[in-house]
Amino acid sequence: MSSDNAPMLTKGEPATEGQAYGDDESFASDTMAGGAAEDRGSITIADRVVEKVAGQSAIEVDRVTGVPRRVLGQTIGKVRADSQARASAKVDGSVVSISLSVAVEYPTPVREAAAAVRQRVMEQVGAICGLQVVEVHVDVPHFFSAAATQPTRRVQ
Repeated sequence: MSSDNAPMLTKGEPATEGQAYGDDESFASDTMAGGAAEDRGSITIADRVVEKVAGQSAIEVDRVTGVPRRVLGQTIGKVRADSQARASAKVDGSVVSISLSVAVEYPTPVREAAAAVRQRVMEQVGAICGLQVVEVHVDVPHFFSAAATQPTRRVQ
């Protein structure tokens, strides 16, 4: 088979269909740079991404951490200072609704802790994901003491 009759390898993406490998690709960025953002495409942020951001943001609040897992009403494991808060999110276009489950250190007032978590999550999700947070539900099923989050020494 001669090289004159060989098929030319091309890219398969819609924006570059028929363009040979190695050709100058600067046209794509110049073409896409102009015009309104809505005309260039869309960004979809998955619910799971928002859940990760919300869970991390919640535990950045003082005296708040993630809750231990529960199976059939029984707590599995211990409260740890670095455990992620459980979160679920429902993204609908550019708005999001978030539900969180956190543990609060005793004797912190639960309403104050929940308000601080709500504020922090709204700020962080808005800044990182660019979404408008319409509601944040905070569930506090567990209190913990500061001593419970400290690692225990086995050898003295």
